[in-house]
Amino acid sequence: MKSFITTIILLTATLASLHAQEVTDDSTITFGNDGQHHITYNADGIHLKLAGMILKFGSKDNSTQPQHIPQYPLQQPQFKSISPFGFAEVGVNLMVNAKYALYTPEEAAMMRLGNAKSIYMSVNLYSRSIRLNQSGSFTMDYGAQFTMENYRFNGPYSMKYEGGMMQPVKLEDSVTRSKLLLEYISLPTMFTWSYNHKFFVSCGLSIDILLWHSLMYQKPKVIDRVEPVTVEPIQFSGVLHFGTDKVYGFINYGLTDVFTYNTGPTCRRLSAGIGIHF
Repeated sequence: MKSFITTIILLTATLASLHAQEVTDDSTITFGNDGQHHITYNADGIHLKLAGMILKFGSKDNSTQPQHIPQYPLQQPQFKSISPFGFAEVGVNLMVNAKYALYTPEEAAMMRLGNAKSIYMSVNLYSRSIRLNQSGSFTMDYGAQFTMENYRFNGPYSMKYEGGMMQPVKLEDSVTRSKLLLEYISLPTMFTWSYNHKFFVSCGLSIDILLWHSLMYQKPKVIDRVEPVTVEPIQFSGVLHFGTDKVYGFINYGLTDVFTYNTGPTCRRLSAGIGIHF
């Protein structure tokens, strides 16, 4: 018993001594009869062998020296969305799904609007993008655009408001470029999916608020005639944009009729063209 207590006291003192000093190489202390017990102390910790059993008491570095934990800056996900609204858009207009139930065939032929010379132009006034996922590949975009739509008559014709509805008018044969001009503030809201922040597809709806309308023709100079035209003051359009972060194509399709019900032809607006980012 006395021998066991002496061993414990010696072991405790030895561990304390080793723990307090700086040891770089292996240090071994042997004790007991025939050296059957020994203590090894190195950078990995204290190892005690008693009667064939090995006990490990930890490392010097963990007990006496604070460990340096490397700090890495948090990497924020890269977010660069592609706006579906370019600086400007240009294209052509058409009147589609046209029905002339209120007119004779001759009157209907005079009132037909839209051909390849009907020009569409739009300028972006404001736009904003809201990220819907972490990478920014899916966004909701909304904005405001000033839009000008020219619809050419198919000949020296025009129209006027008479008898509660729009009526066709035959002009002189020398008249050219007779057209209906419509100007809107468009408020589109779109959902955009982009790939690799270079290609995108976007679709949504637009509220089109009529600012101005006029009937114009050239003989030989441009004559602007502002007359009552029964165009709906607020219209809705479906919008599709697709392309790259530089150039894109667009298609706008009217979801409401251009003219007020029973005051003119039943028709929808259709425009298509290209837009440019800067």
